[in-house]
Amino acid sequence: MLLLVILFSCIFPSSFSYQKKPLIYNAPTANKGEFPSTVFVKIYRRYNDESTFFVCGGTLLTYRIVLTAAHCLVARSVNGTHKRFPKVGVFAGGTYINSFNEYILASNSLIPRIYKRNLTENVLMNDYALLVLEKAFTKSSVIGLAKLPELIPGKDDVVTAVGWGERENGKPSEYQRYVHMKIVDDQDCKDRKAKYKSKWSVFCAKSFDPKQGVCRGDSGGPLYHKDTNVVVGVISQAIGNQEVCLTEKHAIATNIFYYQLSIRKIIEEVVQKLNNAGKGKTLSSKSLYIGRDEFQCISY
Repeated sequence: MLLLVILFSCIFPSSFSYQKKPLIYNAPTANKGEFPSTVFVKIYRRYNDESTFFVCGGTLLTYRIVLTAAHCLVARSVNGTHKRFPKVGVFAGGTYINSFNEYILASNSLIPRIYKRNLTENVLMNDYALLVLEKAFTKSSVIGLAKLPELIPGKDDVVTAVGWGERENGKPSEYQRYVHMKIVDDQDCKDRKAKYKSKWSVFCAKSFDPKQGVCRGDSGGPLYHKDTNVVVGVISQAIGNQEVCLTEKHAIATNIFYYQLSIRKIIEEVVQKLNNAGKGKTLSSKSLYIGRDEFQCISY
């Protein structure tokens, strides 16, 4: 199960086999409604071509605003300006990819201007973003909201990653799966965090079972504090290559507590603008502009 795009550079043991294997092994399938705030994000590489897409995860913070990873939405960055993919759709209310309750297109995305992929260090800085949808999802027993954290996650805290990450055939899992992980701060993690501008902006998480973990396709998905709907992290990076993800290694998550004040303020302003516009109305990037330079607002 895990991440979409960016994999750590690392040195593999000489005995490591590059043969493909399941990326989530014996990981349980979620029951419908078990993680009602987790959504399936479909990013299209071409607007009118349904066959060219990739998958990320996301989390509903309101019924019209989705938290995900910036690297899921940014096709490329030119001189500090982020270029988007042409179309993003969000599915909610299901665990099987062919039977979601609702599907809504995104109308806007809000991406931190300081989001950056550092190719030299192979890290993703400030890797989070918000999607604004064309209309709101319908609240139900299988579609609900997550909460932002009020406390910083700590070492040995248990978190749960949820997503539809790739399996051994290179396609998304047909069913939503989850895996329990522990926040770690070992030397490998400290070395990794030292490459970030702020070491508090990310944390490391490792599965209790080395055969389970996150992988491509899980990017942007939530890390919930165990047995709660509090989203403490967004899945950002895993260790591996184009063939496999090394689930016995830690994954990197964007620490949402570090950004939660900015996220709360953005949501408050966006909700106010949407309410002023009227139910079901979409907003242009100009009208959605939130008055701060930290975020680039992009319309689809």
